[in-house]
Amino acid sequence: MRAMGTRQPVSVLLTALHEKFGQNLKALQSNATIRLDRIDLNSRAIDGIGTELLSKHCDSNKQKTACAQLLDEIFADFSQSMYLLSIGLLVPARMVLRRGLELGLAVVYMWDIPHEYWGWKLHGLQLSFSEMAAHCSSEYYISHLANVNGCPAAVEPNQISTELKRLYAALSNTVHGRYDELPPLSPERYSSDQNKIDDHLKMAIQVQVAIINLLCLRFPEMQTYIQANFPGATRVA
Repeated sequence: MRAMGTRQPVSVLLTALHEKFGQNLKALQSNATIRLDRIDLNSRAIDGIGTELLSKHCDSNKQKTACAQLLDEIFADFSQSMYLLSIGLLVPARMVLRRGLELGLAVVYMWDIPHEYWGWKLHGLQLSFSEMAAHCSSEYYISHLANVNGCPAAVEPNQISTELKRLYAALSNTVHGRYDELPPLSPERYSSDQNKIDDHLKMAIQVQVAIINLLCLRFPEMQTYIQANFPGATRVA
């Protein structure tokens, strides 16, 4: 049970927290900075894919335009997660990271199934992550890709689906209150040199790479676009 003491004004408390988190940011080691740079690069690659989809693949289709615009939201999620990780706020960082992962899968899923988009947009449809992942690795989806792209998939869809589900399960543990992958609830959780920040940054990169691979599976020309404009964006650290 927490010891009772003199209560500080909330403004003083928030200022102290702000200073602590700022210290965490300044204390980041060079390897963490390198990974943060990779996260930023991946975020920009995903945003670039959204721009390409809007300019070349949507025409006047409202549903596809809305799906492409969701990549802006994913860019924001990954940017927020990057910042939260860098200052030591691991739990909210992982929650936002899971949101970006879900939206990334939903973009591809709803792009090809218009009525699912309209159900989600207008009728409160709750998309199931497991159902979306299963759909995007199914035999009929693979046949669909071969038809719309004019060639077999260059990447094995089952590998991408397995990776998406692995990452989703790990991040869901955080959302549902499990803390197996977190340091003890103590000051160490908020100190980047003691909270295994490198592992959390690696996971963020893995989530981004899985989404980029999923987008490139659905839109193969994006692989050439990323290689030309964001070299190194899909490498897993």
